[in-house]
Amino acid sequence: MVLPATVGRVCPMRVNAAGLLRLLRGELRGMTAGDRLPTVRELMRCHGVSQSVVAQALQALRQEGLIEAQVGRGTFVTAAGVLRQVLWVCGVDLYHGEISTYYTHHLRLAKETCAQHGLSLTAAWLSNYRFADALPYCTPEATDKFAGFLFVACQEDHPFLRYVKYRELPHARMCFAEAPFRSVSADLPSRVDLVLKHFRQRGHREVALMCDTYGLAVFRDRARLHGLTVEHLPVQLERGWLADHHRAGYRCLMERLARQPWPRALFVQDDIVAVGACQALLGGMPEAVRGQLDIVVSAAMQTMVPLGLPVTYVVTDIAEEAAAMAAMLLDQVDGNCAAPTSRPVTCRLVEGTSAAMGWGPASPAETAKAEAP
Repeated sequence: MVLPATVGRVCPMRVNAAGLLRLLRGELRGMTAGDRLPTVRELMRCHGVSQSVVAQALQALRQEGLIEAQVGRGTFVTAAGVLRQVLWVCGVDLYHGEISTYYTHHLRLAKETCAQHGLSLTAAWLSNYRFADALPYCTPEATDKFAGFLFVACQEDHPFLRYVKYRELPHARMCFAEAPFRSVSADLPSRVDLVLKHFRQRGHREVALMCDTYGLAVFRDRARLHGLTVEHLPVQLERGWLADHHRAGYRCLMERLARQPWPRALFVQDDIVAVGACQALLGGMPEAVRGQLDIVVSAAMQTMVPLGLPVTYVVTDIAEEAAAMAAMLLDQVDGNCAAPTSRPVTCRLVEGTSAAMGWGPASPAETAKAEAP
């Protein structure tokens, strides 16, 4: 079988190697793995291009693993060639500090979800703070090989996100606050209600809060409905690197402990900030006090039971998040104009080990805690 859209017709206008490559990528996705491509002469005649242009385009397809040449038989489409390629872009900086496992789990689930819809996903870690890393992707040659893009933790001024939006390419974006165009986001008011309801059921009347400005406004509004008062512990972030989040959480809580006793109820919006805050608490906290603390962390993949604190996890439903992003992207790729421009996803309150939450095996410390009488 040969390319149905090219054989038997002559392209009305000449294209260069990049243009021919773009056309062939699109046509491959309508074929079946093992189908044979037209010969070089057929492609030259159909597209009105020279042999060198065809050779360059076919060489690029071979390097991408989309086609393979078999001596004496011809050139054939590979399994990867018929899949639609998606680029998963994360704005987290890998150059400073440890990456949050939140993003590695999101990547794994996004791959699984995309595979169910015939999408092959590739990851790119392009920092919000190292624009030079993203610039090589901001070209037609780099983007044309992908059917769409998924953005995670990318700020509004991220150069590649801006480029994709400028070219109006199919994409979906994950946000942690309000949902802009073509994005999914955690339903922050619902998340806050879960936290406040938990604290109220535990008998707390005052909650110490470590979060950003937007989270503070929502938290205070909802706290009044639950009859709770809020003590805000401002976290000063100089930059957005994960190591700075860690240090800021530690510094913030140490300053709080120098002024007042241990907070009985604490909510931390960022999991990396929470790691630093928990380390500050562990520094000199009596065992009797430790058992009385009630700490809730949003997206708390990093603050697991091995820290030794009674942490109740308020976790964004990552599986639903990944599915919502893939569905939003598919609607655009398939030309479904009825696709929503944004969508909030729900979260759940989970108390237990990482294994119980389905994020991998329990650590030895978690196992010991679970087996303790």
